[in-house]
Amino acid sequence: MKLTRYRPVPSLNHGKNSGASAGRNNQGRITVRHRGGGHAKAFRQLDWSRSIGRGRIIGFSYDPRRSAPLATLLHPQSKPNGRAASLSYVVANAGRSLFQEVRPVDTTAVFARPGDQIRLGNCEPGDFISAIEPHPNHGPRFARAAGAFAQVIVASTNGSNKGRVTIRLPSGAHRNVPATALATKGLIASAIPLTRALPGKAGRTR
Repeated sequence: MKLTRYRPVPSLNHGKNSGASAGRNNQGRITVRHRGGGHAKAFRQLDWSRSIGRGRIIGFSYDPRRSAPLATLLHPQSKPNGRAASLSYVVANAGRSLFQEVRPVDTTAVFARPGDQIRLGNCEPGDFISAIEPHPNHGPRFARAAGAFAQVIVASTNGSNKGRVTIRLPSGAHRNVPATALATKGLIASAIPLTRALPGKAGRTR
């Protein structure tokens, strides 16, 4: 997995330095010293719900506000309203390469590849998953950082665990999650090392 030389998608970039306060509070007074400077960091809008539909990976990019790399998806045509081709960002999963297809949950077959969205009720014990919802329609909350993953421990829907799946979170804790909640198959891709040499300037290093 290598970074592609594509500029960020303008429609999915918001703000030049959103969230940077330089140590100031809402009144503009310094409350945390020795904060400031740094490079501007734009916010990338991610499609966590995979609402646009299936897409094909056309590039991997670096997100300055996230440890994991992003995958740029090209959607040939959106089914609900017949829109033209569009782009979206998702967190990249390990084991995927360029020009492979990523599928949402409504079109995922029995065999799901890393990066495909699945329901926890369709997982088998021992499966590795990431970007897990704690409840249906709540959006992913667990295992979203670079290299993070959770493992399915109990996938049975019978007995006392009926309708719920037991997973082991990256912290080692076990959690019962509804079987109808969504997750992503596979591990989150590891952070891509930046090998660019820093210039001999203190400001650029910051």
